[in-house]
Amino acid sequence: MKKLLALTLTLFLIGCQTTTTTTDTTTTTTETTTGSETTQIDELWSNYTNHDLGFSVNFINQTDVYTCIKQDDGTYESGSMTSDVQIFEDTENSTVYIAPTHAWPSKSCSEVTSDEEMINTLGSLLVAEGGISWKIIIEEVENEDYVKTFAQNKYGTGCDTMTLEESTQEGVYDVMMSAEVDLDETGFPNCFINYISFLKYAPEKGLVATWDVGQDANFYLDNETYDYPMAESFEFL
Repeated sequence: MKKLLALTLTLFLIGCQTTTTTTDTTTTTTETTTGSETTQIDELWSNYTNHDLGFSVNFINQTDVYTCIKQDDGTYESGSMTSDVQIFEDTENSTVYIAPTHAWPSKSCSEVTSDEEMINTLGSLLVAEGGISWKIIIEEVENEDYVKTFAQNKYGTGCDTMTLEESTQEGVYDVMMSAEVDLDETGFPNCFINYISFLKYAPEKGLVATWDVGQDANFYLDNETYDYPMAESFEFL
């Protein structure tokens, strides 16, 4: 945006009038922040902000996990440990994973030969089914019809009733899907949701965000669960 400020100075000289115009040009630049950043809030929490996808969320710095732990003799046995929590970005698919550094391996502990087999990577998360992680998907939508189609693709075409409930963030809605059918006549519809899942819609921004928690908490520390506090911190930018 350029703002032109013209200052006209009129000088009166003896016997004649001379007009001199001086132009002072001031340029105001609006910076657009791109990319993503992670900022530690305190010993327990950090914040992740993705400017390209348009959201931010808080997550705990560490979580307890059940994995294979190396013994003094070099073998591995199952057990609990505290693992750092990391962010993994799949920019190609507009997806962000929040996951612990350590995971349960794809084999039994007796077959594990190195610590690297328990380390999460973006590649392992892309092929993992379930596991301890959040997979946050961001997608652009034009209107509520697109939101409903997106939700039915996720939860099942039988989810024919969509309800929008105001969330804690102004202008953002929690999307609830259900099936209004007579089970005596039709049986169970293709809308089987028996796990914790979040779907948020920001109409002014034209965005939806979704992630699944599962049937139990993913992130816990010292017997405290943190999935819901993390979910409550989610905001569109």
